[in-house]
Amino acid sequence: MDANIRIAQLLCSRLCHDFAGPAGAVNAGVEFLSDGVGEASEAVDLALQAAHQMTRRLEFHRVAFGRAGRATLDDAKRLASGFLVESGIVLDWPDDPGPQESVAGTPSISQLVLNMILLGVESLPRGGTLVVRVATRSAATAVTVNAAGDGARVREDVVPALDFAASVELLSPHNIHGHFLARLARELGTTVRISAVRDGIVELSAEVPRNA
Repeated sequence: MDANIRIAQLLCSRLCHDFAGPAGAVNAGVEFLSDGVGEASEAVDLALQAAHQMTRRLEFHRVAFGRAGRATLDDAKRLASGFLVESGIVLDWPDDPGPQESVAGTPSISQLVLNMILLGVESLPRGGTLVVRVATRSAATAVTVNAAGDGARVREDVVPALDFAASVELLSPHNIHGHFLARLARELGTTVRISAVRDGIVELSAEVPRNA
């Protein structure tokens, strides 16, 4: 099978998995209402909460995996904040746009940041903090995402997927986002580096050439 087709299939599987939970909860809430099970207000609350979660995930994934359009870094921060609601993960991304201002209109960097955040989220199995920094330099834009929390680590199956040249046989719906990140970084003329700063902290970093 063509590698690009296989990658597209795996991404679709991944997205379906991410939306299955909240979609099922919406359905359950509607069924409770129609069957008259429990309090109507509880069923409505369940359906609304799940619908909001699904909307936030859709908005995040549309930019992270789709055509980013004119998404700015401010847009990326808003999407990341919504995505992390009820996740047990705190987003530390300064409001001051100072060093980010000159790259705020670069959709590709916004997309790269969101995919690095997604990898950071999966590196925090027990919750924690994501520290995001984007800074312009003379020749490149530096992006760092630090995932800090108890048991922070990059899953073993994700590590080989982060190689642009990884065989499709190594890819699955569980690690395809890592491979997509590797391919996106390559398109921007960079690679994403991963390092364990110390116990409980994983650092993801990339430097995107200014002409990317």
